[in-house]
Amino acid sequence: GGGVPTAFLSTSANEYAGRLSPDGRAMAYTSDESGRPEVYVQRFPSGGDKIQISTQGGSEPQWRGDGKALFFVGASRALTEVSIAPDSRLTAGRPTKVFDSIVDTSPGTIHAFHYAVSADGQHFFVDVTTDNAAPTNVVLNWQSALAAAQGKAGSR
Repeated sequence: GGGVPTAFLSTSANEYAGRLSPDGRAMAYTSDESGRPEVYVQRFPSGGDKIQISTQGGSEPQWRGDGKALFFVGASRALTEVSIAPDSRLTAGRPTKVFDSIVDTSPGTIHAFHYAVSADGQHFFVDVTTDNAAPTNVVLNWQSALAAAQGKAGSR
């Protein structure tokens, strides 16, 4: 709208995966300022009331549609929820595991979002990894191999 862009954060840490709350008054993001990725929330655009949301590592914050809860992927790859009270001072509840997931957090996908949450926070679309899945074997030209095997069986 013709305004002048200003930095929300300018630190020596890596901050990424920023998500503006539905009411536009808070920003959730991931930062490695503690030495590992953690999820934080701050007032927007002032940057005040900074609170750390995750406590054992976390990334990929996503707001529930009403802005009163935040979801993130915890260090154990569990999808986690925490209530947020955006009153006069930002406060957060205790993080609780929503479910264990097999979200793909492999190297090279660190800045990607691996899930989406419905506005009511009741449905999740998750990009999963297949690390523990049985391998899939694709057999090409199986029809000719089958015919050759049948031909050998018929010639006996």
